[in-house]
Amino acid sequence: MHILSHTILYADDIKIIVTSTNYNNLYKTLNVTHQLISEWLHMKQLVLNKNKTFAISISCVKSPTHTLNIICNNQNLTLTESTDFLCTHLDTNLS
Repeated sequence: MHILSHTILYADDIKIIVTSTNYNNLYKTLNVTHQLISEWLHMKQLVLNKNKTFAISISCVKSPTHTLNIICNNQNLTLTESTDFLCTHLDTNLS
């Protein structure tokens, strides 16, 4: 089982990258990561801006599509098809 979670901080921006070769493990890691982030934000007296918080699912292989249902502060996180990451544009197909 190969699971990774990395946090990248840049100015007032944070990116959380969670990877796994298995969807079930990915989902578990996302939940644990979310809990850790929530605790850290609470400790630092910070609030997540829900208008700027989203998720993107990127896969290198053709696999059955799983719908990510990530809950953050009792609300579903918005799924997006693309994002900018440190001046690089990424989309769900890595194209």
